[in-house]
Amino acid sequence: PERFEADLKMLKEKGFNIISLRYLLLAIDGQAKLPPNAVVITFDDGLESFYTYAYPLLKKYNMPAINFVITKRIDYKPQNTSLEFMNRTQLKEMLKSGIIDIQSHTHDSHEYIYANRNLDKIGKLASPIYYVGIDDFESQVNYEKRVREDLSKSFEVLNEILGEKPYILSFPFGHYNDRVVEIAKEVGYSKFVTIKKDINLQGSKDRFIYRINAGVNTINEEKLFNIMMDLIKEENEKFKKFIEIEG
Repeated sequence: PERFEADLKMLKEKGFNIISLRYLLLAIDGQAKLPPNAVVITFDDGLESFYTYAYPLLKKYNMPAINFVITKRIDYKPQNTSLEFMNRTQLKEMLKSGIIDIQSHTHDSHEYIYANRNLDKIGKLASPIYYVGIDDFESQVNYEKRVREDLSKSFEVLNEILGEKPYILSFPFGHYNDRVVEIAKEVGYSKFVTIKKDINLQGSKDRFIYRINAGVNTINEEKLFNIMMDLIKEENEKFKKFIEIEG
């Protein structure tokens, strides 16, 4: 919590404007104009620590944020772990505050599976399963059925909690493929959150959202600021080259 508050203070002191992800998506689609130095704050997994520690700080600084929840784990404490997840009452309380949004991190696909006989691991959403015990693979038909059922269930649960259809999906571990995106669009999702580090551009019409992982313990608020400035510098250089080519 102390580290997170330091990040929030840095954003405020450096003149960043914190906006909701929904507003960013409008700007990406050309339906709104971004304020200068716009930043979106995102969380994954739906852990109860978000409600306990992050939510009070976000209210204190009046900054919006979004949490992508694993819908099967709502109201659930997994075995053999101290992790606890938010319940429906907590989610609905935060939604009423007007500063917190909730969207999908799948229903039950936030785990690794074996993708091949080399036992390479990948996110459960992004590949047919290799079954070690029988030395066989999940069929493509069954894989696509599993993905569709998972995303549909998450959609259904969030529709009830939000009182409206969800439309944003955050890929567990950042793992996905073209077929997953196609199925997700058929279910009702239209924007997809990745772990690729980059800047999101106004008017780009991009369906993929890029992020900086600010939660790792190897960086502090100063390093986070420098990472953000480096990305801005890289984007400005790209823009200059574009202008030069056009000229």
